[in-house]
This record gives sequence, C-alpha cells and structure tokens, in this order.
Amino acid sequence: MGDTLIGTITAKQSVYGVKVLVTEGDKPYVVADLGIKAVLQLHHVVGSRILAAGDMVRCTVSEVVPEADKLVITNGVYYTDPMPANYK
Repeated sequence: MGDTLIGTITAKQSVYGVKVLVTEGDKPYVVADLGIKAVLQLHHVVGSRILAAGDMVRCTVSEVVPEADKLVITNGVYYTDPMPANYK
C-alpha cells in the first residue's frame, strides 16, 4: 500500500475502473499484461478535470482486496507526463 501507479480509465459508473499499466518507484515495473484492475472513487480524483475512458491517471494504492483481485486507489491525477522508458 502507498505505491504509486499509472493506469488508464476503462469505465466510469459510480467509480472509475482503472487498468494498471506501470508501477512507479525506484524499480518501475510494467504490469499491463497482468490485467490488474483497480477502482478509483469519483471523489478521490484530484483536480477539476472530468476523466473519460482512455485517459491516463497517476494514483496511490490505498487498499488491496485479494479475494476480489482488485486494488482500491486514491489521489487520482490526470497524467500527461511521458511514460517511463521501460514501458515503451
């Protein structure tokens, strides 16, 4: 918990669905092929931009739900920086 992730918005209903692409940190890992899903509650988005499917976000892991194979994430920020070099 507390790890920073970059992902893409996959759906918006009562929460945003996010597909995790890359973990950040000293050793970033590309995890796009693992199909890790996360949920971001609408009120945990930082900034005034309304996110849409396909938008990239940087988030922080707040909870791991192993029985549902899901992460709960917070502090979602619209992401426009270049992707880490190992993702390309």
